[in-house]
Amino acid sequence: MSLEILNADYTLPDLKDVSTVRAEQKELNVTPVHSVNIAFKTATFGMGCFWGAESLFGGTLGILRTTVGYEGGSKDSPTYRSLGDHTEVLEIDYDPKTISFKQLLDLFWNNHEYGLTNPIKRQY
Repeated sequence: MSLEILNADYTLPDLKDVSTVRAEQKELNVTPVHSVNIAFKTATFGMGCFWGAESLFGGTLGILRTTVGYEGGSKDSPTYRSLGDHTEVLEIDYDPKTISFKQLLDLFWNNHEYGLTNPIKRQY
């Protein structure tokens, strides 16, 4: 295993939405740290701030990978500090032999607190 040190003027691209993540990984020749060779399924959830959702799902048995991003909205190229009317989302790859989609939905609905933000407004 070799570690590549990036030079100081290298910057990571802004992630636009979860559909661009894999393309950007391929473009940068970046692969996940752990490579698993099993059949998996993908699901996307929007639960408000994606960091809490990533922590919740990422620590769950059967979740193989998490990726955060933005969905919906009218702004081109949303960023963390300027996401406009996009929704922060979490895309997960999961092993359906270990955790079912119904279990993922149960986890989502038992932790999604839609009414906490009053009044509901743009995040930033």
